Amino acid sequence: MRRQRLTAILLAATMFIMTGCSSATSGVGKTEDQSVSAPVAGDVSGEAVEDESEEGLEQGELMAAPELTFTAETIDRYSDDGEVWLLHVEYDEVTVFGEGYEALAEGVGAWNEARLDDILADTEYYAEEAASYVEMSVEGNYRDYNYFDYTRTLQPKRVDSKVVSLLEYMADYAGGAHGNYGYKSVTFDAQTGAQLTLQDIVKDMGSFRKEATAYMIDKVYEDYGEGLFPDYADTLEEMWQYDQAWYLDAAGLTFVFEPYYLGPYAMGSVEVTLPLNDFVQYLEEDYVIPGAGGYVQLPLNEDIPLILPLSSHMENILQIKSSYNDHFGMAEVSVKLNDSETEMEMFGWLMNAYLVNTGMYSYIIMDADYASDDYVTIVYDVSTGVVRETDRLGGVCIVTERMYGDRMELSTRLDVLGTYRGVKTYTIDTKSGKLQTEDEFYQIDRTGVSPGMLTRLDMSVFINGEQTNLPEGSRISVTGTDDEGIALFLNVDTGEEGEIHYVRGDGAEDDWTIHINGIPEQDYFEEYLPYAG
Repeated sequence: MRRQRLTAILLAATMFIMTGCSSATSGVGKTEDQSVSAPVAGDVSGEAVEDESEEGLEQGELMAAPELTFTAETIDRYSDDGEVWLLHVEYDEVTVFGEGYEALAEGVGAWNEARLDDILADTEYYAEEAASYVEMSVEGNYRDYNYFDYTRTLQPKRVDSKVVSLLEYMADYAGGAHGNYGYKSVTFDAQTGAQLTLQDIVKDMGSFRKEATAYMIDKVYEDYGEGLFPDYADTLEEMWQYDQAWYLDAAGLTFVFEPYYLGPYAMGSVEVTLPLNDFVQYLEEDYVIPGAGGYVQLPLNEDIPLILPLSSHMENILQIKSSYNDHFGMAEVSVKLNDSETEMEMFGWLMNAYLVNTGMYSYIIMDADYASDDYVTIVYDVSTGVVRETDRLGGVCIVTERMYGDRMELSTRLDVLGTYRGVKTYTIDTKSGKLQTEDEFYQIDRTGVSPGMLTRLDMSVFINGEQTNLPEGSRISVTGTDDEGIALFLNVDTGEEGEIHYVRGDGAEDDWTIHINGIPEQDYFEEYLPYAG
């Protein structure tokens, strides 16, 4: 019965999308990139939603998904004498763009301002704690001091014309053997900008809680077994009294439990998805029916119903299949859509998978790690109900906090004046399904990176295109590189930006060490360069 009801909901949504698309014939099949806009969110009957504003959408005109931009911000705190790096803070700020999403932009903006106040208050707290820790270290109570850090980054889970659902990763290190991390979440109605609670998306909360609790108790035991705390079932029964993190994704409603909640720290965080097939009767159709365009995270080993206007199937069911092979110590992964399935591949682990909708076209973007930092990002075109690989890039992985749908940032390892993570922005070409970039330089991901390296020699550099001299005693930070002979830098003290031109190797036996003006890189800096290992 539930599966029949889910099929009926998806069929209604499919008819809505196809009706909406057919009403805008001037845009279909005529654009150079073959893409079309997404339908107006509203009545599933296929009728356009009326807009009272003078600049509202015309009858039959289609509405795209909102665009979210995440801006990375950092704060650093030092001791009063400037000699000790006390605290490093990283956080995201999110901004909403898109015609028709002014209410969403206002709602997200207000939430973002309140969140920033919390981050700044936490920054002052951690800075004071770090200063006290340093003082005790000087007195000999602690052997060493490592700077404290505090992180709050946002991971988009579903962004379309109906829903914006974000998971916030929160982590800190404030001394001790290891740091701690946890999660918060927020979900917005994309049309009104209102924050949604569970009560807004769930019908018959009493029955839902009972069935959801039973499902999660069985599911976490199936996945984690004896590794769970003995009282894990009681904890799940009591979770409804607290503000538990949750988000909407492609398969349904997912709850996130931080370390120590259901098991020891080594077990990590636990995510449990309540699949639509089992819980559709409890969820409001306004939020179950996928909105137009956008992107959504794909959970593993769950049946995911898809609306694919170009598919000949009345009902499309996707599954990202992943199972651990004990013999090889690897994850076996394949993508199955209807009767089409990719060949099984072996990875160290599958990291992320997203469904990206660009008008009539749909793509799966997923990344995996064969071994340590041996990444690959793969693109599959699933628009017609058949899985077809269109691109594969080795050495790069998705930056989950910088996923914007058909535009995303991919990260790679760089060894230029130190070991860093560098990112470039890529888009999906809708003609070929391939990833493409116009970025010449990788931008350095500043996560965990020292605020600067002190030079001990004069260095010839380029500022504003002119060759000049960077004096001894300058503190610089590497901000980017083309990985082919140019490193971008920031003079931390003056704010000036420039380029360091380098050559890798000395032309003889050494083919790895970077040379600047014929001098090995390590001769230029007071401290050891921050290379991994």
